[in-house]
Parts: sequence; structure tokens; C-alpha cells
Amino acid sequence: MDILHIGLGERGRQWFEMARGRRDAVSVACVDSDAAARQWAQRHASGLPCYERLEEALQEVKADAAVVATPLASHAADAMAALEAGLAVMIEKPFAPNLAQGVQVMAVAHRTGHPVLVAQNNRYRRCERALRTLLREGKVGTVTHVSCIDRRRQTAAVPGGLPVDYMQLHEVAAHHFDSLRGALGRNPVRVMAQSSQAPGSPYPYDGSTTEAFFEMEDHIPIQYYGSLTANRDAFELRIEGEYGALRTDGRRLWWRKKGARFFLPLRMPKISAADALKPPREGMASLLDQLQAAIRSGEAPETHGDDNLWSLAMTEAVMVSDRSAQSVEIADVCAAAGMSAAAISQNQDVTP
Repeated sequence: MDILHIGLGERGRQWFEMARGRRDAVSVACVDSDAAARQWAQRHASGLPCYERLEEALQEVKADAAVVATPLASHAADAMAALEAGLAVMIEKPFAPNLAQGVQVMAVAHRTGHPVLVAQNNRYRRCERALRTLLREGKVGTVTHVSCIDRRRQTAAVPGGLPVDYMQLHEVAAHHFDSLRGALGRNPVRVMAQSSQAPGSPYPYDGSTTEAFFEMEDHIPIQYYGSLTANRDAFELRIEGEYGALRTDGRRLWWRKKGARFFLPLRMPKISAADALKPPREGMASLLDQLQAAIRSGEAPETHGDDNLWSLAMTEAVMVSDRSAQSVEIADVCAAAGMSAAAISQNQDVTP
């Protein structure tokens, strides 16, 4: 798999290093408007063609796939250019700055016949895989309630050119929303949400805290809270059902049978050493595997673009709800972004 790397910021460099560490992948060129980034790549791969402009690279370089890790504002444009040039595309999350641009990317993907994969690496974490398997096997029975609370103490710097507003939503909640969809196998129906600035926040802009109440398909409620300004990092996801409750801190997993007093630890499944790397590199190996499978056999990646539009719709709906101070129907958000009525109505199959 010959890879064109588009964007060599912090995340882009991680993808570059991961690809160069594989026997089945070749980094054939890179693109970045920053001269220092291009020099970094050439220090790590002598003679590697490095371009300032994407258009020039697409004209001169033959590749199978592009990894788009540019600032969020240019995700959609870069992805569409690569698709038009005949490349499969993997895009760093968030998929696009807004749902309408995500829809545009997928329209180009369908027209050109090339796959799009969104780099939601959290789905490949050991704990998330175990949780998804247990839910599919009916461990809790019918799910009755979900709560997800993420507190973290994070720098006030703006990484990767993310928008200054709704920072927590784009940087962190976007991962959580996709993970919740993947675990439950359900899409969102409506949401009531607000984004706020925590007292004493070091962030010079709004959006360091997100609170959202989602209703998923089959009337499953999700209570979500995320903050970038907590005293220390802490995460808890709890999924309750008719037989009991599953709880995780993102690394470990516990089970409490209905009526029992205590949670008991569950054994984690084995995963590959490459996927077990420390954050933020965990799961990146499986994403590259999925990208290669999509190119070679046409196999749909788990986080393919059409599926990930629903995760992007969740972030978009949170912003709409926050600005309007009203409950928002996800179908209305999707329709406003240009998704077809057929795509909106056929939203049941979220797990290939």
C-alpha cells in the first residue's frame, strides 16, 4: 500500500511513523505547507518527495491511499482532491468541520468509487472491543440507560487548528459519540445539549465543557458530560440493562449483576501488540489494516465515511441545540446538511 501523507503536524507525524514501521506499507510522498514539517519528513526518510501544495503532489505521485491529517478546516477539501485523483482516503477525526462538508466528501467517494475511512481509533481499544462484544452477546439484556462522564485536565492550546469554539466537542466528545454508537449499535434520534465555559477556565474561548442528553434508537437514553478543565483526568462509562450493569474507566471493565452489591472485574481480551500501544497510537495499526483491506478487496471499513456521518451528526446537533437552547431532531440536522431521505431513513445498519 503506497501512502501519500497529507499534513505532518503532530498527528500526521504519528501516521508517518506508523506507516514506515510496517512491511506492507510504503510512504511515497508527503504534503505540508510548513517548510519545517517537510524538513522533518526528509530527515526521517532521505529522498522522500515532499510538496508544499497538494495539487502538485497529486499530479506527480502515484499512490494507493492518502492519509489526511491536516487542520480540520481543510479535511474535506483535501479528501475530495485525493478521491478525485483516484486514491482511497483515511481522514483524521473529526471527519469534517460540519456535516454538510462530510456529506460532500461522501458524494465524491460514491461517484469515484473510492473508499473513505475515518480514523476513529478508539473503537479498537481493548476495553471498547470487550464492551462491544459483551453487549452484542446480551450481557446486560435490553439496555435501559447509559451515562458517560469524561473529566480531563488538558492544555488550553489549540491543537491541529481546531476551531476555538466547541473545543471539547471537536477534540474529545467526537471520539466518545462514535464509540457509543459503535458499542450500542444504535444511531441518535434527538439531543438536548449545552456547551459552556467552566469558571476559572484557562481557555480564552467558549466550549471547554459539553453536556448532552441523547435519545438513541430503541429509546436508549445517554447522559453525557465532558470537561477539559477538571482537576485531574477521570473517565467512567456505565451501561445499565435488565440483567445488570457494565462499567469501565477506559482501561478496565466491571460487571454488576442486577441486585448485586458490588461490581466485579472482567477479563480483558487479547489484542495485537501494535494496537496495544499507548495513547494516542493505540488502534492505529487496525485502521491501517482496514484501509488496506478496503483497497485490496473492497471490504467496508468499520468506521467508513457513510457510517461516520452519524457520529458527525451528533456533534453538529449538539452545536445546533446549544445555540437554539432547544431539543434537536437528528434527522432534521441530517436533512439540512444535504443527506438524502433514503440515507436518513436507512440508518439501522451501523455495524458492518
